Amino acid sequence: MVEKRTDRIQIQYFATRGVEIFDIVEQNLQTLVEKAANVNYQGPNALAFKTACVNHAVAFAEHTTKTMGQMNDVIQANTTFIATALGGNPISLEPPNVTISPPAINIDESIEQADDLALHQLRDDIENIFATVTSLFDENMANFNKLGVDGWWGPEYDNTQGALTRLTSAAVNGCNQSRLAMSNDIQNQIDILF
Repeated sequence: MVEKRTDRIQIQYFATRGVEIFDIVEQNLQTLVEKAANVNYQGPNALAFKTACVNHAVAFAEHTTKTMGQMNDVIQANTTFIATALGGNPISLEPPNVTISPPAINIDESIEQADDLALHQLRDDIENIFATVTSLFDENMANFNKLGVDGWWGPEYDNTQGALTRLTSAAVNGCNQSRLAMSNDIQNQIDILF
């Protein structure tokens, strides 16, 4: 025996909080690329370093944006399928429009300057930003799991939960890989310079 249920209010609450979470992720990603581009470090080596850091951050932002879109698509498709099959109207989740603008990297190559405190602070900021983004993805998954208590039942929920679990895992793994790559780049600069 299979029982199916969709509670529009709970699904919409989950969706609204999901959009808020994705907006906070977007803000953190933008902060990440800006901090990488603007760290107090000057000279030819600084240009290569900042470019590499910004490229890591932008690549991570693009991957994360794609993953958030996939999360939204699978949730919207499956909630709408069961809601309409039960005679309700389609459920729209209003997907967020995430855009990350890479800042200009301004380097004065006539000056060589490195600040170990600035590089250490950049490393700490990156660790904190990635920890925040990871916790936001975990929160979104936890909210979806709560939705399964009495807001949405049936095989469509189970299928969506499986897909969302895989996408969340991919996002968190991507976060960890990007964090490690950026932290290693920064640590290498610190080791070389100081």
